[in-house]
Amino acid sequence: MPRKRAAGRRRMPLTTIKAPLGNQSGPDARMGEVRSGGDMALQVNKLSALSITRARAPGYYFDGAGLVLQVSRSGSRSWLFRYVVAGKRHEMGLGSLQTVDLASARKRARECRAALLDGQHPLEVRRSARTAHALTRAKLMTFDQCAAAYVQAHRGSWKNAKHAPNGRPRWPTMPLP
Repeated sequence: MPRKRAAGRRRMPLTTIKAPLGNQSGPDARMGEVRSGGDMALQVNKLSALSITRARAPGYYFDGAGLVLQVSRSGSRSWLFRYVVAGKRHEMGLGSLQTVDLASARKRARECRAALLDGQHPLEVRRSARTAHALTRAKLMTFDQCAAAYVQAHRGSWKNAKHAPNGRPRWPTMPLP
């Protein structure tokens, strides 16, 4: 006969994570699945440099506080930051393991958590920064530079030589709108 739960106490959903089995540590530690409930204290910095180099099986390896090492089926490893905004879970890529080490990934995740505390959406912050950077780069190019780059890029695609601008281009002498 199943045991009855005490009234008022809700069972927290269980999640499956990859972590060292038992009290093992060091080179003999085996990675396995650990089921954790919502009553556990928040653990941060669970991954070590050694456990990251040994993480070869496809799946997610949690470091804590939203930082996740993702190992794909092809064997590529990358860092993710997981967070929830308005009840919807988001994943933000922080970079490949080849270019971003553990300390840098933790620093980037800390910056994302700080943005969340300020009420900002980390993905939107990154998108707006990229847009602002692209806008400043676009403003650096003049019309003449843009036209010269266009002609250079499309010169080989013109079938007839008379369509290609020959000699000095006409646009510097033409009035601009």
